[in-house]
Amino acid sequence: MSVDGQTQRPEDETPRILRRLKRWRRRLYLRRWLVAVVGLITLIYAVFFGLNPLIGLTGVAAVAFAAGALPREGILKPRPARDRDRDRVVDPLDAIGRLIDGLPEPAMVLSRQGVVLRFNTQAAQAYTALNSGLPVSSAVRHPQLLDAIDSAASHHRHQVVSINEVVPVERWLSATVSWIGPPAAGPNDPAIFVFLRDLTEQERIGQMRADFVANASHELKTPLASVLGFIETLRGPAREDEKAREEFLGVMAREAERMKRVINDLLSLSRVEMKAHLRPTDPVEINEVLDYVRGSLERLAAERGISIDLQPLDGPAYVPGEREGLIQVFENLVNNAIKYGREGGFVRIVAGREGGKEPMLSVAVIDNGPGISEEHLPRLTERFYRVNVADSRDRGGTGLGLSIVKHVLNRHRGQLRIASKPGEGSRFTVLLPEHEQASAETQDAGSLPERV
Repeated sequence: MSVDGQTQRPEDETPRILRRLKRWRRRLYLRRWLVAVVGLITLIYAVFFGLNPLIGLTGVAAVAFAAGALPREGILKPRPARDRDRDRVVDPLDAIGRLIDGLPEPAMVLSRQGVVLRFNTQAAQAYTALNSGLPVSSAVRHPQLLDAIDSAASHHRHQVVSINEVVPVERWLSATVSWIGPPAAGPNDPAIFVFLRDLTEQERIGQMRADFVANASHELKTPLASVLGFIETLRGPAREDEKAREEFLGVMAREAERMKRVINDLLSLSRVEMKAHLRPTDPVEINEVLDYVRGSLERLAAERGISIDLQPLDGPAYVPGEREGLIQVFENLVNNAIKYGREGGFVRIVAGREGGKEPMLSVAVIDNGPGISEEHLPRLTERFYRVNVADSRDRGGTGLGLSIVKHVLNRHRGQLRIASKPGEGSRFTVLLPEHEQASAETQDAGSLPERV
């Protein structure tokens, strides 16, 4: 319409805009849980994984706009009334469950009473007793985390707590506990969000740095002082003495080789400790590992007139493990038996099985050397512990071999037993859990009749 040549706005245009705005607000309110969870997850990624805050805010704003813009009914045509009613009562926990499934670390959603409502696969692996509908305290035993959950329920606080687990292996966790529900959340409403980060690797790296500096300075000081002393002598009194120069250079070469062995063993121990909380699961055939170790050390044994006798298991036998780590274990044990054994003696490697609650494979490394006094046995796996320091250094020992063996076996959930008496030799027995499925499949395949 026009009056005096001017266009007049329809009277109902402004109310129509207000009605649309109200509908948008109602739709956004119905989907508030989705927007809240997306915002919380964006905050976690921004704090812990370095997400650009501007990108995060843009994403949350886009989700909020879409949540208000999409109609409550079907987009192409209206849905039946029963479908609309069903959509109105859909549990928001389904959407939350799908969102936390995408997180790379353990996450769970609890009610205000601490009952588990949803959790992702990583949380199920970390806490095997976790079940929906049960209190989180039935699966989680960390007092700091449980106190933070209680505090979130009582005071609606956001907390970050540090957790140190000791068994089955030591590890460090950081837990973020946040209140995500409304002030008057019901008993079945999602109210508390728990997110855990595994900081074990960072903690181990820091500890290993400190240990490396302390141990390296202790073990390297003596050979380094020796090398520096000979260098000063060669620069001074022995400058023109050819015989002394040859002798001193030989000693310096031996001391440098000793430092190299210490550094290599320290680095090997550090790598093992860094992965101590990661249990290997690949099937490794133990007879093949033992045969490889025997072949790699036969020449060294022959130089001392020592024979290596391998008595493997009948048929293939598997353990869950890492092949290189297990080779390192048995190489260290057999190498020690050769190094400290009696010249012209023997080393036996005997594989077998032990019964009990869990099937175990056993491998014993036996020698007829001088043996070890009983008071030394409990400390043999300590770093740099030696029964006879001078003799160990003369034979090229670093005092780290059995410590490496212990840490590799801990990672494999294995055991080391030591038995020895002076004059009767020593017996080092390794126990490893058997990979029953791989062993059974191999035996079944071997029992099939050949096809003619």
